[in-house]
Amino acid sequence: MSAKDLARALVAAGAARLSEGEGMYLVYESGNELVEKLWVGDGAQDETVIAEDVREGTSAPYLFDPERGLRLVFFIDQSNAVQCYGYKEEVEDWKNTGLGDKWNLTAGPNSRLSANFTADGGFVVCYQDSAGLLRGVMSAGEDRWEAFGPLQAKPIEGTPQQLEIIDDKLHLFYVGTDSSIHYLVLDAATSSWQVDNVVPGTKFDTPIENCHVAKNLDTGSMQSYILSAGSLWNVDGVKDKPEGQNPHLVLMEHGGSIPVRRRRSSAHAEDLLTDLIRSNLSTTRWQEWIVKLVFERNGVAKEGNGFYVNVPNKTFNVILTAGHNIVDAPHHYCANLRIVTAHGEIPVPREKVHVCSQYIENPTELNAIYDYAAILLDRGTPIRGFGFSLQLGLAPLPEDSRESAEEENDILQDQPLNVGGYRPGDFPSSCPPSRAGGKCISAGRHQLMYTAETVEGISGGPVWLEYRGFETIVAIHNYGEEEEGLGNRGSRLNLDVWRTIFSWVGVGWASKSLHYLPRPPSPYSMHLHVHHHALPATASRQAIGEGRVRVGQPGRIDTRFDILPVTARPGDSDFLASYGFLLCAPPGPSSVAGATTGTPRKGGWLRWDAKTKRVELWEGFDSKCEVTLPKLVLQPDKPFDIRTRLDKETLVQVRMAMKLLNEEDLELLADDEESYEDTSEIIFEGIKGKEIPFFFK
Repeated sequence: MSAKDLARALVAAGAARLSEGEGMYLVYESGNELVEKLWVGDGAQDETVIAEDVREGTSAPYLFDPERGLRLVFFIDQSNAVQCYGYKEEVEDWKNTGLGDKWNLTAGPNSRLSANFTADGGFVVCYQDSAGLLRGVMSAGEDRWEAFGPLQAKPIEGTPQQLEIIDDKLHLFYVGTDSSIHYLVLDAATSSWQVDNVVPGTKFDTPIENCHVAKNLDTGSMQSYILSAGSLWNVDGVKDKPEGQNPHLVLMEHGGSIPVRRRRSSAHAEDLLTDLIRSNLSTTRWQEWIVKLVFERNGVAKEGNGFYVNVPNKTFNVILTAGHNIVDAPHHYCANLRIVTAHGEIPVPREKVHVCSQYIENPTELNAIYDYAAILLDRGTPIRGFGFSLQLGLAPLPEDSRESAEEENDILQDQPLNVGGYRPGDFPSSCPPSRAGGKCISAGRHQLMYTAETVEGISGGPVWLEYRGFETIVAIHNYGEEEEGLGNRGSRLNLDVWRTIFSWVGVGWASKSLHYLPRPPSPYSMHLHVHHHALPATASRQAIGEGRVRVGQPGRIDTRFDILPVTARPGDSDFLASYGFLLCAPPGPSSVAGATTGTPRKGGWLRWDAKTKRVELWEGFDSKCEVTLPKLVLQPDKPFDIRTRLDKETLVQVRMAMKLLNEEDLELLADDEESYEDTSEIIFEGIKGKEIPFFFK
């Protein structure tokens, strides 16, 4: 675990680390609710309420065992009872395990908790009683529990605690009345806790707010990370350390100290860190996402490449490749297509292959911008592959009708790019795929040109860059340099290409209106209406419409959207993908000062701005156009909530209201189902409870 992740974990009420690159779960108490955040890279990606009625400032140790599908969180409720909640996969929610009632443990008013698994697969929980003494409960077989304590220890009131297995023995760390970190060790043979020990060098003049202790494998000593007075300190607990050796302040990679905040300041305080955590592209996990293809084109054996991409869906593992790896003449497919793995070959049946319709009509280099295809393999074990971001595929809007603005201002212009693939003669059983670095020298709407050392035979390989800290695909490699200095060519993954791919996979929702369930129930319905207006002639990428709440029975519905995946990181589960709302049937323009009088351009993206508390229609696209729909992805036929980002740490939910409309106005709506009243009451609020009020029609 990096120092930054450790700092986040110590500041939180509880934490559990996931696999490398997948982030960590962090738990916070806020307003007597226990909130779980999935933290990936430089920000929170999902947020869930675990429990309500929790004690202010409670700690919440988190036990996570992915092999058993086990996620448990322990906390103290407002009656000071120790509780345990577990995550239920079948309902995608946290539920009370009932263990709290079975244990009947009452903690002291300032007690914290610690918990860990035991060697036999059970678990142990420790707390302080009302007298400040350490006690606990431990599993003793199937559905059996044994209480222990009070232990022979002198902890401070409200001591931080840590249960840790070191050298196959269970250790309990705590802060003693002498302001040092102490520990007890469980003797499994006698079920007794051995004599109290002190971790050398851990006595602090300022209160120890939290700590993490582990064994230093090089020295055999106890290595401590101590959160005190808003800073994170490292202590190597060597018993006979040189005179004058003191704890040192933990440093970040760029050389500065780690700023932290106190746990009780809640998850809505200032940012824990100011810099972004970036992925290192020298890592090799991208090699696992590239596949070797072999096939016969016009009777001649050929080689090519493809790559997995993380399109959120439950049915297929998605491989993208070049169209000329699939077809060799109009409406004629290459023969004997196989995916080569280190363990053999996987035949690809015709029905698993999709090719761009424009390319299959004319599969030549002149049609290179349509030279893309997909192989959809039935999903057993998910292989998620490269991440993607629609924003990287959207060429900028030209200003003042200057088409040259596309190349001058494109987000990918001059950016470093990577091209990967198996070279001819290379196979997974003998060597990994190679990577060539270069840069984008021409970013067109449909095609990228880039420098990189490529060879014939790597067609269909990925063209990617590091975006938001992750390996993100931007194009499919098609051809090498047509002329020296012009660069390689790849089909850009733009909006049209992604929409085609999504249609093959069967993801997204087309021509839907967005409705809201009133709370409390009401005879009047609410849906999102976009008041569309023309784009001022001098404007560039600004709002062209405003979101409003339309109230009626049901009221005229003339705002519909296509809802598409727009962002997914490598390794993300389906429910973490972000979606965008693309207007598909805007109404006619209204009169706006300074605006053009013609029909406005069709479409536009909803932009959810939690800071300004506005939903607008934008002709362009940025990160505020991305929202998550976790419940909808998991349960497509049920109501869902919409979440967007206030800042990199805080997610908020979208709500609607009609409190500004008076009863006289509403009564008139009963006379005509087309009648309506519009209000501006679109609300962004913290994630509270489990209300899921939106649905599509």
